[in-house]
Amino acid sequence: MKNRLNGVFKIAAVVVTGALSTAAIGQSGSLRSEYPELAGLNNAFDVTQAEIFDAMAGINSDPATEEARSELRMELDMMANMDMHEMMSRNAGQGGQMDMSTPMTGPYGESEIEARVELYGLLQTDHSDTDAEQAFVNSEALTRHSARVLQHGRSFERAVWDIFASPSMNIFQKRIAVDEAIEEYRTSDPRHAVSLTPKSSELYLAHPYANGLTSAFPRLSGLMWTNQWLQLASLEAIIIGQVDPQFAGSVPTTLERYRSKLG
Repeated sequence: MKNRLNGVFKIAAVVVTGALSTAAIGQSGSLRSEYPELAGLNNAFDVTQAEIFDAMAGINSDPATEEARSELRMELDMMANMDMHEMMSRNAGQGGQMDMSTPMTGPYGESEIEARVELYGLLQTDHSDTDAEQAFVNSEALTRHSARVLQHGRSFERAVWDIFASPSMNIFQKRIAVDEAIEEYRTSDPRHAVSLTPKSSELYLAHPYANGLTSAFPRLSGLMWTNQWLQLASLEAIIIGQVDPQFAGSVPTTLERYRSKLG
């Protein structure tokens, strides 16, 4: 009798897991159906980020910026000799992370301003899912491996957004679906998946040229940070709105804050 019951429980578990897996797969496109503006911006972010890398590479290879690059190199060398306390104090004096409404200057002047104007135009343009999926592999500045890491990561992010945007799953089902998405991310292309183990902040804060990006391209790095802010803040707004009804409908407010940051 006990063995028969165990068999029933195992069959039930398989059925439930299979149903949840099927439900998770069926959520593809939920973000676009529930939050079309946000889905469109996510596509624009991928296309724009790939173009940002190309714009930086183009500015760095332009003979007209040779003098600016030389001065920047000296500044970065000076910063590389700072200890962590001096580095953090310098960052605090600059206001930490910047969004596009923060006044900023950089060594490349008009070159970066022109690139930023073009990139802003890309954010205002509709981009297909295919354009977004191929944006990184089509970038001339990225190596093939780097492009695939970014592409694989964005595919995972889209799956997570679709799961939480779905109106047909409860929070328990969504947690299971997210676990399945993580496993799919880890195993479907392990060479291009990042480790699940948290990294020490020193890996990106303590190396000699930790501030290289913001020093060289304050406007473009500010644009990247602003876009990334919306991705995190909008996902948080979706999740909190489902957990606590009093916060439901917060995505439009988050989008308005993004536009304010964009400037």
